[in-house]
Amino acid sequence: MVNIGAYWANRGETVLMIDMDLTAPGLSYSPLLGDHLHTEGPGNGFSDLLAAYYRGRNTHPDQLHFMPPSLLMREVHPPDKNGMPLKEGHWNRGGRLLAIGAGTTHVPHLKHHETTSPHAAALADEKESLTVIKDIPPADGRGEEETLEEYSLRSLALAIREDLDSWREDDRCIDRVLIDCRTGLPELLELSLGYLSTRMVMVVGLNEQNREGMRQLLTALQKRIPIGAFPWALKVVFSPMPRTDDEDNVIAALNESKKLLKSLMRIDPLNNERESPPETSLLHYTPRLATGDAPLVTTHPHILYAREVREIAKWLEGDFRTASVVESFKDRLDETGDFLKPEEVTRFPGATTTRRSNPSVGLPRWFWPLPREVREDIDRRTQKCNELITFNPDIKVDKDVFLTKLSWSVSANADEKRQILRKAESLSQEQVDQLLDIFDEERQKFGSMAEEQWEGLLNHYWDHQKDWAEIVDGAEGVKRFLTAPLKGESLHPSWETWPTYWTNSADVLSEQDPDQAEQLYQRAIAADPNDANALGNFAIFITTVRKSKYPPAKPGALFS
Repeated sequence: MVNIGAYWANRGETVLMIDMDLTAPGLSYSPLLGDHLHTEGPGNGFSDLLAAYYRGRNTHPDQLHFMPPSLLMREVHPPDKNGMPLKEGHWNRGGRLLAIGAGTTHVPHLKHHETTSPHAAALADEKESLTVIKDIPPADGRGEEETLEEYSLRSLALAIREDLDSWREDDRCIDRVLIDCRTGLPELLELSLGYLSTRMVMVVGLNEQNREGMRQLLTALQKRIPIGAFPWALKVVFSPMPRTDDEDNVIAALNESKKLLKSLMRIDPLNNERESPPETSLLHYTPRLATGDAPLVTTHPHILYAREVREIAKWLEGDFRTASVVESFKDRLDETGDFLKPEEVTRFPGATTTRRSNPSVGLPRWFWPLPREVREDIDRRTQKCNELITFNPDIKVDKDVFLTKLSWSVSANADEKRQILRKAESLSQEQVDQLLDIFDEERQKFGSMAEEQWEGLLNHYWDHQKDWAEIVDGAEGVKRFLTAPLKGESLHPSWETWPTYWTNSADVLSEQDPDQAEQLYQRAIAADPNDANALGNFAIFITTVRKSKYPPAKPGALFS
């Protein structure tokens, strides 16, 4: 956490780190910690905030007793070249690093969960290693199932957020908040992962006990993270990794952990496919971690550990563009053989959106462009599948799965997809497996994109799904893609909350079929009455339609 915080502070951001690891606090004892910002801070930390909350909850459960976390913040100094704090120094570009320590107050209400895991009995002797992690609640609560204690805890989280959001010093706000928390304390886990966090990083080792912990936490997060959102919400970091990570036992343990990760993913009811797993990273051990307290990302920026920390930080930011990701996967596609020739990809900007699901989530299976009666008839659907693609009889592949993943790809354009379909029979097993891996990794990468880039990503997916409709069923498929949703045939249900989905179709039909285009524009505005693009395009359309339907009268026509 300190390394990521230092990386952002050195880029000119104001970053707050909160040590919620009350069992084994680390940040709280850093020699880089400086003075508290407020007189109420010395001697207090996050445990004091919690103690005040629980004392109030126990005596007046209908009231929220709140200690503002902003009063507990203290400065974190940048290190010199020897790792010692530069008390008069500054982070680069005016950045600032702040911290809230764990505190020293005992919080008696916080106890380890007492039920044990049936899978963990042989893993260790310590009781804590056998505890079961209870379900993490959704960020907006459990609805009618929410208990008074959960509601109270969610109210505490809201108060913490509002206090930190409103903090200002020299007209600077807090840009990012990092929280360190371990899994042993159920309510603390609910507070941090359930109500306070936006994106999460799970650090896990490679032994069997750590795999059990990963299994429990991923299971507990399934109510917190919607289906398909794991790549966006969570990153799994395997650490500490030995420098000799090419040894057979290390490779085997890593593969076993990744296999478990995939097995824990849920089936998406929208397409009956397993959701993409979280992205994974490695964080290698270095002796410098054991012998110093300075953030290596600033003191030794070129070592492997620092590079890996920066990659994790970039994931937390969602720091990549759609076009650059497409290009990287096009390079991967090119490596599978010389039967594809990548084309130039146009870079396009993302746009800020209201909270909707990532457009890569909930995509339909490959046969969605076909007429409903064909989609619902397994024999006719299978016949169409066999018409589209043929593999060498020796190749082990599920054609239905391959077509579905090909249909979802945005790194392969329409011509490249047709080439894959035409030349599938000549592909080797290795090439088929490589293509499937690329399609999976591509979807996982787009699934982790920052929310402000989703609308731009949807435009990209919209173009590729329209092309797929033509590949599968020609002009009729394209027509179905554009107009079937108006007749209640929901082909891409996860996109229907996006005005862009409707506007794109309306723009295509504005001249061919003005009546249906008008209905599509109305659906776009219904999805978001304040969407400037939908309102603007609709206004232009109405003006154009009125001019074409009601041309100005010819001179003298009124008097003839």
